[in-house]
Amino acid sequence: MDNKLYIKIGKFIASHKVLYYILNYTWGILGTIIGWLVFLSLKIFRKIKPAYCKHYKFNRLVKDWGYSFSIGTVVVCGWSPEIDILQHEIGHTIQNAMFGPLTIFIVYIPSAIRCQWRSHQEAKGKKLKTEYDDIWFEGSATYLGQYFNLGE
Repeated sequence: MDNKLYIKIGKFIASHKVLYYILNYTWGILGTIIGWLVFLSLKIFRKIKPAYCKHYKFNRLVKDWGYSFSIGTVVVCGWSPEIDILQHEIGHTIQNAMFGPLTIFIVYIPSAIRCQWRSHQEAKGKKLKTEYDDIWFEGSATYLGQYFNLGE
């Protein structure tokens, strides 16, 4: 898909909140169900608490593991996330609305693998040559999350 078209579609979804939810609970239902199952399991074991940032509700980890993630419409962040991290994770929820069941394979799994690989490389003291957002699914998540507008 042409990157400009992809961004246009994402911006359209981000600017129409009703469409965002309709797509996430129809086309993107698989990711949304998985996200809610993760949410419920974390909630059962008291690992998360609800929190708000710029009028957006998200789930805050009770113990800050240093990671943030989103699956479907569920966003889980560290204890006190920076606004750009929260926006990035919200961008992944927009990707779920766009790509539906494909999001698992073209965004979530590659993102998790890449994040773990980068953490491992940094732990070994290696200097990474690329920025986190240099790959399309991370960079566009940041862009779309910022466009979603968190009330700033």
